[in-house]
Amino acid sequence: ETAVVSAKKLEEVGVDLIEANVSCPALPGIEGAVDYYLEKKFPLLMMGALVGDHPDLVVKIAREVVKAVSIPVGIKLSHLVGFPRVVGLARELRDCGVKFIEILNQTPAIVPPDIYNRGKTRWPYADGNPFVAASGGFLRIGCYANVAGVSKFAPGIDIAASGGIMKPEHAVEVMMLGARLVECATGMLFKGRRSLTEATQFLEKFVKDQGYRDLEELIGIGIPHIVPLDKVNISSG
Repeated sequence: ETAVVSAKKLEEVGVDLIEANVSCPALPGIEGAVDYYLEKKFPLLMMGALVGDHPDLVVKIAREVVKAVSIPVGIKLSHLVGFPRVVGLARELRDCGVKFIEILNQTPAIVPPDIYNRGKTRWPYADGNPFVAASGGFLRIGCYANVAGVSKFAPGIDIAASGGIMKPEHAVEVMMLGARLVECATGMLFKGRRSLTEATQFLEKFVKDQGYRDLEELIGIGIPHIVPLDKVNISSG
């Protein structure tokens, strides 16, 4: 109900599209969150962000929001959905009218304990070791697998790719796996806003040097080369 009400209000004020984030990775660290998740009871404490690992609830929310508004609706998926489960979820979201999905969010994580200090936290100035949201280059592995899986096995829904994208070459790679939009938060954390300028300049030169008409031609060009593991000829070279 809260998702529908929020979506309607956003449409009233003139937004162009809606992305429903059902997977904030910091929320599992809040007191009581594990029980809320397991019992499927979500109080109004941003706990709706825990529903991302309940595909049935994600589809239910998506279906009702799509029916409630006339602007495009997208869903930001949990990093923990994973391939191949993400394929089934993407198909259901596509079939109920969702226009795009974002793959993927940050992931819940915990800092390794200090083995030389009785297992205490390594966080400076902190007196505990909470579950937190983790970002960085390691997210790219999951991002690529899920983007490729959805592109190959659930065509017909647009993909926004994020997670571990640190340099322009990564943007090209994930576009070739089917992403139409690339978000480079990790790259900006390391390089700042200049990473956007560098990416734009790289892409312009790359398209020209490699003989493509435009960036559109890159999208999904690598999908035909994704074949079953047991069908790969490892001696073809």
